[in-house]
Amino acid sequence: MDSTSDFISCMRPNSIRPYKNGQSMWSLKMAIRYTFNTTQDQHTRESLIAHSINDLCALTMLYIFSFCKKFDFLERNSMDTSTSTSIIHHEYTALPLYLILSDSHGNNLPSTIKTPHYQITTRSISGLQWMNTYNQTLCTQTVLNSPSIPSILSSATRVLFFIGTNSVRSMPVLRIIQQVEAIVNMIRLNHHHHIDHVDKITIAATFPCLKVSSRFPTIDLLLNNINLYNQQLQILSRRLEFSFINFHITPEHLHRDHLHLQHQYNNILHTTIVQYFDAIKAK
Repeated sequence: MDSTSDFISCMRPNSIRPYKNGQSMWSLKMAIRYTFNTTQDQHTRESLIAHSINDLCALTMLYIFSFCKKFDFLERNSMDTSTSTSIIHHEYTALPLYLILSDSHGNNLPSTIKTPHYQITTRSISGLQWMNTYNQTLCTQTVLNSPSIPSILSSATRVLFFIGTNSVRSMPVLRIIQQVEAIVNMIRLNHHHHIDHVDKITIAATFPCLKVSSRFPTIDLLLNNINLYNQQLQILSRRLEFSFINFHITPEHLHRDHLHLQHQYNNILHTTIVQYFDAIKAK
């Protein structure tokens, strides 16, 4: 580095910089005169005490002046950074918002999934069914009308439902399909016309389940009901013009509870969801 170069942090005038010219003289008196356009003339000192006070005040004044200049620089820099951050935040919040509403199969999904092109908000409720006449908090229709979801739906440009397992374990297919149809129509009628298009609403095929119930006491009966439901759901998707997605989960993926995925397969959902939305976004 050139020892005679100018430095932006130096407040001395260019003509009086000792490191540029060894003959230049710099003193406290000159600093006061240059900075505050005043003088500290030694002839005006009436006593040694006054002399000391003047010198002390001079140093303090110079320190405060220097500090204020640095603070002003930091404040301006902070404002620039804040403005930049605000712009970045605005750009980020302008990304399309997608909503996933799921039963316990979505418990291992992050509540927010961020990608460069969109953001996914996930809401998972263990025990959620399409309709539940005994517990309204586990009823999809009730959840969609709860205080928090309508505001998300009004902003969301796509909705993906991971719901079905708890329904197919407790009721016949025809009844479930009627419930799904009613809910899809309700979403579209409740001022959510921005998700009318076929790829705006997606319902996932129900995963295999080996956890029998009183309604379906054998694995064969339960799997038959699940397979029939998925077939009828796909037919309904064509009639009502919503999307149907099959994650191709098999019984081998299931946990020993015979209901959820084994831990090592949880990434299947996350990866497939992102790939699915990426493909739609690219259309």
